[in-house]
Amino acid sequence: MRILTINSGSSSIKFQLFEGKQPILKGICDAIGLENSGISVEKPDDKEGIPEMEKKRIPDQETALKEILDSVKSFCDLSSISAVAHRVVHGGEEMREPLVVGARELEEIRKLNSLAPLHNPHNILGIETMMKLLPNVKNIAVFDTAFHSTLPEKAFLYALPYEFYKDKKIRKYGFHGTSHAFVSKEAARILENQNARIISCHLGNGASITAVKEGKSIDTSMGMTPLEGLVMGTRCGDIDPAVVLNLVKELGSPDSTGHLLNKKSGLLGLSGISSDMRILHENESQEGAKRAMDVFSYRIVKYFGAYIAAMNGVDAIVFTGGIGENAWYIREKVLQHFTFLGLQLDSEKNKKCETEISSSGSKVRVFVIRTNEELEMVREAETLLSKPNSQ
Repeated sequence: MRILTINSGSSSIKFQLFEGKQPILKGICDAIGLENSGISVEKPDDKEGIPEMEKKRIPDQETALKEILDSVKSFCDLSSISAVAHRVVHGGEEMREPLVVGARELEEIRKLNSLAPLHNPHNILGIETMMKLLPNVKNIAVFDTAFHSTLPEKAFLYALPYEFYKDKKIRKYGFHGTSHAFVSKEAARILENQNARIISCHLGNGASITAVKEGKSIDTSMGMTPLEGLVMGTRCGDIDPAVVLNLVKELGSPDSTGHLLNKKSGLLGLSGISSDMRILHENESQEGAKRAMDVFSYRIVKYFGAYIAAMNGVDAIVFTGGIGENAWYIREKVLQHFTFLGLQLDSEKNKKCETEISSSGSKVRVFVIRTNEELEMVREAETLLSKPNSQ
């Protein structure tokens, strides 16, 4: 079975073609709508690494998806594709599992645009375009929020008048679900314990932590939007709501405040240098860089502590995402706070970013697992297609 995965954003579209569970082609259309737009395509057996971007005029998403299909067509017959699996950021309360998208489903997803205005409209446009370009191929929506549909009410409710949840669906939804699902399953496989208590820590430009108990998400750091929780590249994370009210008065509008909290805060705002952790690490002797790294790490420590309490213990901690997989110094900063649990970090393994970085005598095992959201999307799509009632 061949499945094409699509991750449609505002300025880029990532794609991968899978044969069963194996990727056979992947790439990205980048800088869509800009002068430096182009496409990069890579085969797993390419020995020269990721090829350079081929500059092409790509004014919009439809052109980008046509370029992607042309790349796929040069590799295999498009009629051999069983389905296209699309990442959709927000599925709300109702869409708890992947689904085959038709006109009715598309309209239901469209109703959620207000919950994820920066992401869902682009995800929807990708689905609509592929429905037009490949009319005989099933399109499957895989929702970032679906993994967190198991959150109990005590974890997802905000302490607002209850009618705001009942009538307006204002609640915590959580994100990065496909990533948390993949790495927590991998950790459970390594542990040979499907009932393990796992903390999954996805650290990148966007960052979130999830408490996974018996294979289910029971709490997560992101909220109704991806702004809540950890300090991120340019997002502020947790903040006193009164600060937001003050900023609206100070800046003159909710839009200006939203831009500040989402685009000018986080590591960038704290450091005044960069949102890139690698650059901050290189400049750690500077006060701003050190400040940003300290706040970033401390927020993770607090969430770890909370989720260990929520699960009445922890069997494993998993780091993933660009920072989680590579920034050994952040892992070291965070994990030094948990020696009281009997957690022992192997410094050499940590610096080498090996899969298991805890020592043999550690009472809590710690893993670095490279996330593979596309493979998780394929797994979920295959499971859906194997059901007799799939459309």
